[in-house]
Amino acid sequence: MRPNMGTLSSSDLLRFLRQEAPTKSTAVPAALQDGYLKAASVLTAIRDIDSLHPTLTQYAGPMIDAADVLGDRLVPASSRSFDGNVMLSSEARREGLSKLNGRQEILAALEANRTERKSELQIHFERYLLNEAEPLVHQTLPELEQTLQIALWADGLIEGLPRAEAVRQLIELKRLLGPFEALAGGDRFRGRKRELDILRSFVGVLPPESLLRRLGSKLQQWVLPAERTAMSVYGPGGVGKSALIAHFMLEHTHVREDMKIPFAYIDFDRPALDISDPLSLLVEALRQLALQFPGGRYENLHSFGQSQTRELDNTHGGDRFSAARALFADFLGTMQANLGPRPYLIVLDTFEEVQYRGETRASPLWQLLTEMLAIPARGGVGPRAGEQPVSGRDSTRTAGTGRA
Repeated sequence: MRPNMGTLSSSDLLRFLRQEAPTKSTAVPAALQDGYLKAASVLTAIRDIDSLHPTLTQYAGPMIDAADVLGDRLVPASSRSFDGNVMLSSEARREGLSKLNGRQEILAALEANRTERKSELQIHFERYLLNEAEPLVHQTLPELEQTLQIALWADGLIEGLPRAEAVRQLIELKRLLGPFEALAGGDRFRGRKRELDILRSFVGVLPPESLLRRLGSKLQQWVLPAERTAMSVYGPGGVGKSALIAHFMLEHTHVREDMKIPFAYIDFDRPALDISDPLSLLVEALRQLALQFPGGRYENLHSFGQSQTRELDNTHGGDRFSAARALFADFLGTMQANLGPRPYLIVLDTFEEVQYRGETRASPLWQLLTEMLAIPARGGVGPRAGEQPVSGRDSTRTAGTGRA
């Protein structure tokens, strides 16, 4: 006699199911086994395993309980977002999905188990199963996180399902832009036209709507921008400095690829960012650039910078400034080769946090930027070649730009 399944934890339930699973000598018809696999594979998790209905076409044999058939293919549904007690293991889910024969069989499996289809993850999963999901660029951050889970389950098995790595990159980009959207996205930002025009003139860009009218379908042809020293955006707390910079940075993130301005946003509220260590700041800038422009060799440079940082941290020796100088030269050369001579914007936010601790700690970064500004513009790309200067500094909230 089975106990009341509702009184058992997921781990207790699985222990019981495995004790009750058929022995090797008990023959489970292949059609029935496939039917339960198909049904469970379209459900993110299952609250009542005894009520699971198999997806069957022509089967007239004896019925066996789902728990007895699936046995150790079931694992605990460990995340609350799964909204169930048990679920198929990743391997079993892939097996079940691969056996589904078209949209009608998917719909039949879903309709037969309607009571298990209530979680947000389940609803999102069904959109992909039925090829009705929104494109990634239109998905919210929670939806992208759900898409990543689905991609990990069903990579290569569902038409239109993006690769997990592409989803991860977009999630990280959304997280990078999230604070800007919260401050100045949508209708949150109004006015400040004069200040925005000052920033645009300083960086050397036009408002996106002006660019679109001018360019039509043509590619943007960037002119090598003039060198710039830093610009400081200052004012009393709460006056809207961060919102102004956030809106300016967002302007060129929702446009065509050839119109986007690469940027680095360094917020000294983050304890991990140390202005006295330019190498670590460059590694963070490369991470952000790889998110904004995937596939441009920035991922390789980012990994190289990370390995250099770890090596110098472990040995407690070596010249971190020379390592930063070499990495920055490669960084800028690679960026010019991929993006052409467009501006590169560095924003140093919450600089007062640095000033409280002693602004002299920023000297290595200023020295590095000054050296890069002194490099004459020249063409060609190769090791330490094609590098172009860039600059940026913040007094309270700061935007800086240079040639890239």
